[in-house]
Amino acid sequence: MRRALPFPISNLGNCNLVITNIWIGNTATNDYSLSGLPSFPIILEPGHIVGEGDFNVVFSPTAISRTRTATLNVTYVSDHSPGRR
Repeated sequence: MRRALPFPISNLGNCNLVITNIWIGNTATNDYSLSGLPSFPIILEPGHIVGEGDFNVVFSPTAISRTRTATLNVTYVSDHSPGRR
C-alpha cells in the first residue's frame, strides 16, 4: 500500500521565510518519504506554500501496525528570528 497525501507548509507571516531543510524523523522513517520537495533553500513569500501544492508525504508501510509514526521536521529562518518546528 502506497499513499501520497498533501502536506501544506505555508507562510502565514508578513515577511519572506527561508526553509533550509525538511526531513522525516522518528522510529518508522523507512515507511515515509517526501515527494515534490523543491531544492533548498526554499524562499517562501507571504501566503505561499512549499512546492506550490505539489509537496506530499508518501506512506508505504513495511509492516501493518497502528504505531507506524514519524515526525516531519522543518528548519527555517525568517526576518524576525531563526527557528525550528
